Amino acid sequence: MTNLWAPKCALPDCIERVSYHKKYDRTGQQAPGYKWKMFCEYHRGKGKTAIDNWKINQGCSNTDAHHGFKCTSHITKPGQLDVNHIDGDRHNNNPANLEVLCRVCHQRVTTDNGHHLTRYANATHLPPELFEVTE
Repeated sequence: MTNLWAPKCALPDCIERVSYHKKYDRTGQQAPGYKWKMFCEYHRGKGKTAIDNWKINQGCSNTDAHHGFKCTSHITKPGQLDVNHIDGDRHNNNPANLEVLCRVCHQRVTTDNGHHLTRYANATHLPPELFEVTE
Protein backbone atom coordinates (compact mmCIF):
# COMPACT_ATOMS: atom_id res chain seq x y z
CA MET A 1 0.00 0.00 0.00
CA THR A 2 1.39 3.41 -0.97
CA ASN A 3 1.16 6.25 1.54
CA LEU A 4 0.22 8.98 -0.95
CA TRP A 5 -0.68 11.30 1.92
CA ALA A 6 2.79 10.96 3.47
CA PRO A 7 5.66 13.39 2.88
CA LYS A 8 8.50 12.34 0.59
CA CYS A 9 11.88 11.25 1.89
CA ALA A 10 14.09 14.24 2.78
CA LEU A 11 17.10 12.83 0.92
CA PRO A 12 17.43 14.68 -2.40
CA ASP A 13 16.44 12.64 -5.47
CA CYS A 14 14.54 10.04 -3.41
CA ILE A 15 10.90 9.73 -4.44
CA GLU A 16 9.81 7.27 -1.74
CA ARG A 17 7.28 8.26 0.91
CA VAL A 18 8.08 8.14 4.60
CA SER A 19 6.15 6.20 7.22
CA TYR A 20 5.13 7.36 10.66
CA HIS A 21 6.04 6.55 14.21
CA LYS A 22 3.15 4.85 15.94
CA LYS A 23 1.85 6.70 18.99
CA TYR A 24 0.78 4.88 22.13
CA ASP A 25 -1.22 6.15 25.05
CA ARG A 26 -0.14 5.68 28.68
CA THR A 27 -1.72 2.24 28.90
CA GLY A 28 0.33 0.96 25.95
CA GLN A 29 -2.62 0.94 23.55
CA GLN A 30 -2.03 2.35 20.09
CA ALA A 31 -3.55 5.80 19.84
CA PRO A 32 -4.73 7.31 16.56
CA GLY A 33 -2.08 9.79 15.54
CA TYR A 34 1.26 10.08 13.88
CA LYS A 35 4.64 11.66 13.82
CA TRP A 36 6.18 11.44 10.36
CA LYS A 37 9.67 10.12 9.92
CA MET A 38 12.08 12.25 7.90
CA PHE A 39 13.59 9.53 5.70
CA CYS A 40 12.04 6.53 3.94
CA GLU A 41 12.48 3.03 5.35
CA TYR A 42 15.25 2.15 2.89
CA HIS A 43 17.35 5.17 3.85
CA ARG A 44 16.69 4.57 7.54
CA GLY A 45 18.05 1.03 7.18
CA LYS A 46 20.29 -0.33 4.42
CA GLY A 47 20.69 3.06 2.72
CA LYS A 48 21.73 5.03 5.83
CA THR A 49 25.19 5.54 4.34
CA ALA A 50 23.61 7.77 1.68
CA ILE A 51 22.16 10.03 4.39
CA ASP A 52 25.49 10.17 6.24
CA ASN A 53 27.40 11.00 3.04
CA TRP A 54 24.86 13.69 2.10
CA LYS A 55 25.15 15.32 5.54
CA ILE A 56 28.97 15.25 5.55
CA ASN A 57 29.13 16.66 2.00
CA GLN A 58 26.76 19.48 2.97
CA GLY A 59 28.41 20.29 6.29
CA CYS A 60 26.88 22.96 8.51
CA SER A 61 25.33 25.50 6.16
CA ASN A 62 25.64 28.29 8.73
CA THR A 63 29.38 28.86 8.17
CA ASP A 64 28.45 32.05 6.29
CA ALA A 65 26.53 33.39 9.35
CA HIS A 66 23.20 33.63 7.47
CA HIS A 67 21.38 32.88 10.75
CA GLY A 68 23.01 35.85 12.50
CA PHE A 69 25.89 33.96 14.07
CA LYS A 70 28.75 32.03 12.52
CA CYS A 71 29.20 28.30 13.05
CA THR A 72 32.59 27.38 14.43
CA SER A 73 31.96 23.66 14.98
CA HIS A 74 34.50 21.15 13.72
CA ILE A 75 32.46 18.40 12.04
CA THR A 76 34.03 14.95 11.94
CA LYS A 77 31.01 12.61 12.03
CA PRO A 78 27.55 12.66 10.39
CA GLY A 79 25.97 12.26 13.83
CA GLN A 80 27.01 15.84 14.60
CA LEU A 81 24.70 17.12 11.85
CA ASP A 82 20.92 17.56 11.80
CA VAL A 83 18.49 18.42 9.04
CA ASN A 84 16.67 21.72 9.65
CA HIS A 85 13.27 22.54 8.14
CA ILE A 86 13.69 26.23 7.32
CA ASP A 87 9.98 27.10 7.59
CA GLY A 88 9.54 24.99 10.74
CA ASP A 89 7.11 22.59 9.03
CA ARG A 90 8.42 19.08 9.74
CA HIS A 91 6.20 17.68 6.98
CA ASN A 92 7.62 19.89 4.25
CA ASN A 93 10.54 17.82 2.93
CA ASN A 94 10.94 19.97 -0.18
CA PRO A 95 14.71 20.28 -0.84
CA ALA A 96 14.42 24.09 -0.84
CA ASN A 97 13.08 23.88 2.73
CA LEU A 98 15.92 21.73 4.08
CA GLU A 99 19.38 22.64 5.24
CA VAL A 100 22.01 20.70 7.14
CA LEU A 101 23.14 22.30 10.40
CA CYS A 102 25.37 21.13 13.21
CA ARG A 103 23.49 20.28 16.41
CA VAL A 104 24.47 23.54 18.13
CA CYS A 105 23.30 25.73 15.23
CA HIS A 106 20.12 23.67 14.80
CA GLN A 107 19.15 24.08 18.45
CA ARG A 108 19.82 27.81 18.39
CA VAL A 109 17.96 28.39 15.09
CA THR A 110 14.98 26.35 16.34
CA THR A 111 14.84 28.36 19.56
CA ASP A 112 15.43 31.75 17.90
CA ASN A 113 12.67 31.13 15.33
CA GLY A 114 10.23 29.63 17.85
CA HIS A 115 9.85 26.42 15.86
CA HIS A 116 9.89 24.40 19.08
CA LEU A 117 6.72 26.21 20.20
CA THR A 118 4.71 25.31 17.09
CA ARG A 119 6.14 21.88 16.40
CA TYR A 120 2.80 20.27 15.55
CA ALA A 121 0.69 23.37 14.89
CA ASN A 122 1.18 23.06 11.13
CA ALA A 123 0.53 19.31 11.04
CA THR A 124 -2.04 17.95 8.65
CA HIS A 125 -4.50 15.94 10.69
CA LEU A 126 -5.48 12.72 8.98
CA PRO A 127 -8.52 10.52 9.53
CA PRO A 128 -7.89 7.63 11.95
CA GLU A 129 -8.86 4.99 9.37
CA LEU A 130 -5.59 5.63 7.53
CA PHE A 131 -3.58 4.20 10.40
CA GLU A 132 -2.87 0.58 11.08
CA VAL A 133 -4.67 -0.79 14.08
CA THR A 134 -3.17 -3.74 15.91
CA GLU A 135 -5.23 -5.77 18.31
